[in-house]
Amino acid sequence: MLFIRFKYFIICLFVAVLLPFYGTTQNLINNPSFEDTVSCPTNEFQLWRTDGWYAVNQTPDYFNSCTDNADIDVPVNYFGTTYPVDGNGYVGLVSYVSTTPDFREIIGTELKQPLVPGTRYYISACIIRSDTSIADCAVNKFGFKFSTTFMPSSPVVDNFSHLHTDSIFRDKNNWETIKGKNFSKRL
Repeated sequence: MLFIRFKYFIICLFVAVLLPFYGTTQNLINNPSFEDTVSCPTNEFQLWRTDGWYAVNQTPDYFNSCTDNADIDVPVNYFGTTYPVDGNGYVGLVSYVSTTPDFREIIGTELKQPLVPGTRYYISACIIRSDTSIADCAVNKFGFKFSTTFMPSSPVVDNFSHLHTDSIFRDKNNWETIKGKNFSKRL
């Protein structure tokens, strides 16, 4: 399972097995750019409408250009103007609220195949800070967490991650790529 935490950022994901003998990769994330939909979102908090993803904690938002709701449309919506890095959709999450420091929105998905300890993996995510004064603060500690069990929605957030970055993400205009590799020793 993959779990992600961050401020109000928008994401697309890529987790791959590095196949050194063949020089190829295989994406282990189903629906990494949130393009496959169960149905178009009609309101905020409808991550369940993107195929294969679910809310682990709180109420992440699914934005897609197929909607008729201006609050969650792409590229212009309630949180500003952001063009997807790929396709027509993205997910936005809050990872910090000054009045509720432990507040986190976290999403999860099942990988196409289990990770194997000792195998070299590469993971990356494209993120961008929301373009709005509503959620106007930068964030660091964007992370990835893996689990062998399903993580049901929970108000309690374990802040552990197998891989994270200490970079502070401030850019509201350009997607940034967070990446890491060879983290399987920590599985």
